[in-house]
Amino acid sequence: MSKNYNIDKVKFVAAIGVVLIHVFAFIDSAYNEPLIELQWPRAIFNYAVPLFFAITGYILSSRTNEYMLKYAGSVLRLFISISLFYYVVSLLMAGLEAWLYEEPVMDAVMIIFRSKTWRQFAQGTIGSYHLWYLWASFLGISCLYGLNKIINSPRILIVSVFALYLVSLYCLQNGLLTDILRYGGFPKALMYTSIGYYVGVQGDYWKYNWRVLIGWIFVYVVTFGFFYQGEYIELLFIPVIYLVITFFNRYKGEETVIAKLGDYSDQIYLLHALGINVYGLLLFVFPKLQIHSLPIRVVLITVGATVFSLLVYIPLNRFYLEPMQQWLKKLRFKFNDNSKPNNKIDLTQSTSNS
Repeated sequence: MSKNYNIDKVKFVAAIGVVLIHVFAFIDSAYNEPLIELQWPRAIFNYAVPLFFAITGYILSSRTNEYMLKYAGSVLRLFISISLFYYVVSLLMAGLEAWLYEEPVMDAVMIIFRSKTWRQFAQGTIGSYHLWYLWASFLGISCLYGLNKIINSPRILIVSVFALYLVSLYCLQNGLLTDILRYGGFPKALMYTSIGYYVGVQGDYWKYNWRVLIGWIFVYVVTFGFFYQGEYIELLFIPVIYLVITFFNRYKGEETVIAKLGDYSDQIYLLHALGINVYGLLLFVFPKLQIHSLPIRVVLITVGATVFSLLVYIPLNRFYLEPMQQWLKKLRFKFNDNSKPNNKIDLTQSTSNS
């Protein structure tokens, strides 16, 4: 399979979409402005994480089932490593903030320490809220591996996964299992990963008029923005994500600057939350950093968090993430495979070798 430049482009755009979602939430809390209530941009950016899951499934469709399990183990090691990093950083930032407010430092640190619960572990948010994606991805890929072992038909597999997803949406809509399924959890990861996997295995190609895709997107955005924001709105995601992946399966695209930036989407996803938190802390120390223009504020915080992620990732990966993942691999998380994958994990799989 040749390199798919369109996937690289969308990976970068999706990563920026995730950053924007969290920038909106930060502005909502730090500036007391209800930007998060603007449903139009929210509706558009909500496509980001499902696209990440689907692209992962699409690339895994060209690999063996054993590789899928090996990759799940790599995601798990990355999740443990980065969660531990964020956990330590949260303790340090809590102590620093207490010191700046002239409050007892140890009390602030202990509050963070005691706030960690089994619910956060089950959600995958024990390190940071955005890391649920890694935990859900690990569980989703592992479930897909198991289903591949017992279900030979891709159609039966996708129908089975859809049935499970409907059950999870029903639970969330009715307030059941919310401690485990917050943000959608592994059923969401399994659903969209399976869509990408199904398109790759079946060889489904784009054979639709553009108006079909645009129509589905329009229906979702209008519905989310004006009529309904419950859990079942997710059902409108499925045909859109399917259509987008079939488009990738037919049109590989050409190499562009944005396609090259797609290689950095994982670094942006992993560390942008830290960049936003650091900016929030700097606002307290240096009040003059306040940005009064809302559009400029959104753009500058987004660009700042993105650049921060890229700069911090290089030393963090060299001196902590790679050694930690190697140690975890030797310690516990080994799979019966003689090949040794690169520890630099691409959350949506690199397309250069696909």
